[in-house]
Amino acid sequence: MEKILKEEGEAHLLLTLRCIRESAPNAEALSSETIAAVSDVLAQRPDWHERTDELLAIFDRIDLEALRERALRLRPWPVRGTMRAWLYLIMERLMDRSNTLAMRMSEAA
Repeated sequence: MEKILKEEGEAHLLLTLRCIRESAPNAEALSSETIAAVSDVLAQRPDWHERTDELLAIFDRIDLEALRERALRLRPWPVRGTMRAWLYLIMERLMDRSNTLAMRMSEAA
């Protein structure tokens, strides 16, 4: 976490930890690979930081520990990198769907 704090800053680290700790299925998913993978995805998509409520809701739908266990079975592939790729694809699909729905609702208003 020190590396994330140093490279990405306090706000980024806090958001990373909130996404994990404040989601029902992931509150205890605090392995170094998991924290780093979530941080990597959030660093890649700073535009999601402004959509905190959606972001936190999406983490309620993702089982990070299940992703990590599956990534562990794929060793010697790097666990963090495997999780990062899967997590990015899942989140991109869910965040884009959420954004499309929000846009449709604002157009209808």
